[in-house]
Amino acid sequence: MTANRSTTRGSARGETLARVWGLIANGGVGAFSIRDAAIAAGVSSGTVTHHFVNRERLVDEAFAALAERHDAIGRVAIISSRSGTRDEARTTLVYALHHLWGERTITLAAAELRVHATRSRAARESAESVADTCRSVVGELHRVTERTMTTPTQAVDLLDAAALRLAVRHQSPENFRVAIRRHVNSQ
Repeated sequence: MTANRSTTRGSARGETLARVWGLIANGGVGAFSIRDAAIAAGVSSGTVTHHFVNRERLVDEAFAALAERHDAIGRVAIISSRSGTRDEARTTLVYALHHLWGERTITLAAAELRVHATRSRAARESAESVADTCRSVVGELHRVTERTMTTPTQAVDLLDAAALRLAVRHQSPENFRVAIRRHVNSQ
């Protein structure tokens, strides 16, 4: 019984973090309460405060989880890109870029993270981690495609802006992949 409760608690924590990204994407950091997060995750407000103490801690941990997700995707993509043909590597990296930028909720949450980073040290660290991961993946894509006309930082800025426009317009993942391919091929 205890093991089952801890599994449920861990699931409640993870589900709450995942749902907070959606709340942040829909209305920004200031547009939701602990109660809203609890309702979105399907748990009680007490469960949320048990795991996160207060709303600020919930926001910081949601952004930290977002940064961890980006880091995991980036590491896997770079490792995978180094085994296989150049075309396979390029496909892997473009797919990773879609997951780093192309999912509407994650992209908008990451944009909100950059805004929140001006007020929170924890958010600033998460924002730097997200940007570093994105630069690493773009740098690897440049290495694979042998394109060096823009720096990874410039490419991240361009793709980030394109991703935000696509996310806001509810574009499909395929349209985002096309936008990345155009960017890579235009250099």
